[in-house]
Amino acid sequence: MALTWKYGNPYIWIAIELSFGILYSLILRWKVRQVYPWLKTCTRNGAALKRQYPDILIRTKQVFIHKIKDFLLMQSDQIFVFAFVSLSMVAYYGNYTLITTRITGLFTTTMDSITAGIGNLIAEGNRPRILSVFWELMAFRYFLAGIIVFCSYHLINSFISLWLGSEYILENSIVVLLMIYVFIMITRGTVDMFNTAFGLYADTWAAWTEVILNVGITVATAFYLGINGILLGKIISTALIIVLWKPYYLFSRGLQTSYLLYWKKTFPLLLAFAILYTAFHFISKPFLTLFPNHSSSFGSWLSYAVCLCAPFSVCYGILLLCISQGARDLLRRFPYKLRSSGATKKT
Repeated sequence: MALTWKYGNPYIWIAIELSFGILYSLILRWKVRQVYPWLKTCTRNGAALKRQYPDILIRTKQVFIHKIKDFLLMQSDQIFVFAFVSLSMVAYYGNYTLITTRITGLFTTTMDSITAGIGNLIAEGNRPRILSVFWELMAFRYFLAGIIVFCSYHLINSFISLWLGSEYILENSIVVLLMIYVFIMITRGTVDMFNTAFGLYADTWAAWTEVILNVGITVATAFYLGINGILLGKIISTALIIVLWKPYYLFSRGLQTSYLLYWKKTFPLLLAFAILYTAFHFISKPFLTLFPNHSSSFGSWLSYAVCLCAPFSVCYGILLLCISQGARDLLRRFPYKLRSSGATKKT
């Protein structure tokens, strides 16, 4: 096949991705040598190191299974939509997932960068401090998830209408299920970080079970429910494995604390979001009368978004501070960090 150099050519895209991947690897290798000159990499030492550290290969295989599971689940949506609904709906559904993944990715990438710090914390072995940090991060994750889900649900349809046109808007049930899945995926982050820091990857059965449940439920329901069935497969599989099993695995094997403690402190976070979301959802309906043309331009849409989301964010933050010790501990960190940074500058 002749290679035509024009916009959209897949070969150009692959070449660019490959080139930047190689460039990134070279820069990373140079930086590692600069910061850690004592760290030498040599393939000839592989066999000796494998005998010296036999767990490395085992853990690598376990991590690979979990990563390939995440890849399969994330990339299967479009295939299922094409197989059970239609090709055109792949684009319609892709517009929504593009927005949600970009929004969540903006926050989760920043949060995931502290996993190494969690590893250092666990290495210290201070159990009360480990639990304290865990609940601080849980409160922050729920705060982010609540704001993202509330704002996305009430704004995504009008944004799609402005961006592409009202004919690209999906039915409300799809948006509701998509928001439930987004909420689960954001709030799972803290448990995932601590499982990673503890090196808890041995539950490879859970990865395969999640895939089988996802595919099985999707195949059973998507023919009748369409995209709703596909999202139900994702929600049920993640609810059973991610929401129920992963915290149990962390608390029993890693934190070595009662699993009931997890739900004792997590349930108030869920309840706070449910109560405030319901209250603001009903408030938002008469609030729309103040912005009758919020879908007419991006300026009016942005004004409506700020006026709707800002009060919810403030009220949600206050409510979390009232019910969560983790949220209060997290808030106390900010003055401490400011004092520490000020003292460092003076020095």
